[in-house]
Amino acid sequence: MKTLKTLILIFMSFIAFSQIQNENGKLILETNDTIVGSITYYDDFSSTVTYIDSRDSLNSCTIECINEIVLDNGIRYTTINYEDKKDGRVFVQRIISSDLISLYASEENGSIYYYVVKDSIIYRLENNKVIEERDDKKYLRYDNKYLGSLKMIMSDKPELFDQIDELRLTESEIIDVILGI
Repeated sequence: MKTLKTLILIFMSFIAFSQIQNENGKLILETNDTIVGSITYYDDFSSTVTYIDSRDSLNSCTIECINEIVLDNGIRYTTINYEDKKDGRVFVQRIISSDLISLYASEENGSIYYYVVKDSIIYRLENNKVIEERDDKKYLRYDNKYLGSLKMIMSDKPELFDQIDELRLTESEIIDVILGI
């Protein structure tokens, strides 16, 4: 019994630490200071980001003090202000960034959410789970709310409307539609 408890404890610890990422890169702070070093963060950026600077000092900061994270592998993270969040700021990965339209992704509670920024307005692409009850049975469906949001965002490009109707909420398909601009 003691061995089983020990194994369960080790397994739970492994799961908790499997979400931690450790990468080399640079932090660009709100003060425009740039810190180069080893960066440690959780996949969903739910807590502070820890970094080791060039003097081998261990430091940490929260989402409020970070403007951007640029990892050596080319991945870039930034913060956006999205009003539906409690604190108003969300850490997102840059997928496409341009003057016309930008696409960002964020992991929250194990799910990926996409954000589109056009004309300085931020739209969150959502696909909510809806439980319907028919004939005393419960059915799970998705509301595909992201399709309406994309049509609204692309209202100046009606030739893309048919493509949007066929779209699934995957990064590659959203990129294809956005690049159609």
